Amino acid sequence: MADMTRINRVSKDIYKSGGEIKVKHVVRLNSKKDDKYNSPFKFVNEFKAGDMNYLIFSTFDQIIIESMRQEHIVDTRANGGKYVPPPRLYISYMEAPLFIISIDRIITWLTSKSKDVFEADNYGSPKSIKQPNLTEIVPVSFQQRAIFEPTIVYDNHNVAYQGIKLSNSDALMGNFTAQEFLEFALAIKYVLMNLYQNSNMLTMMGMMYMMNMKESQ
Repeated sequence: MADMTRINRVSKDIYKSGGEIKVKHVVRLNSKKDDKYNSPFKFVNEFKAGDMNYLIFSTFDQIIIESMRQEHIVDTRANGGKYVPPPRLYISYMEAPLFIISIDRIITWLTSKSKDVFEADNYGSPKSIKQPNLTEIVPVSFQQRAIFEPTIVYDNHNVAYQGIKLSNSDALMGNFTAQEFLEFALAIKYVLMNLYQNSNMLTMMGMMYMMNMKESQ
């Protein structure tokens, strides 16, 4: 069993939609340890300044949105090929405020302003998009963009639902029904609004887990 001195990251799944989108909170533990600091952990620097002792945690914290669509799940390593990860979006502290504002704006497409966005049939089911050019674009890390658009999602019985389509700059990542998008918004906003605190908690959970595993051996 690896101990915490050999762990490079701690990750937690915070959302999964109906087989199309997964969201993870990832804390990358900085492996560049300065030997002049006295700490067994690569991501912790311990030093003294006069009579005071200091600890500096060196981490890089992100939310990763990842496509789970079947056409993106391709792994040819068994045949000598190279693994190509599915389309992803990375959100850090810098992009969090703008992403939250955009999420709130998109929610209005599905709630108070839904009649302005979706045209319904006689049974109340959506049949078309009234504003086909309606788009919310959010710049995120690594020069990528999260691109949200209204769409109509059909289930296995061909029942139509109001929905949201998510793409990055290169590919379609997945679709949400209205209910799935509201769940996605709640999960991702909770973590982004408290990213620093949640990252610290996730790091501590990882450390406590590894310590408990070591003691139980």
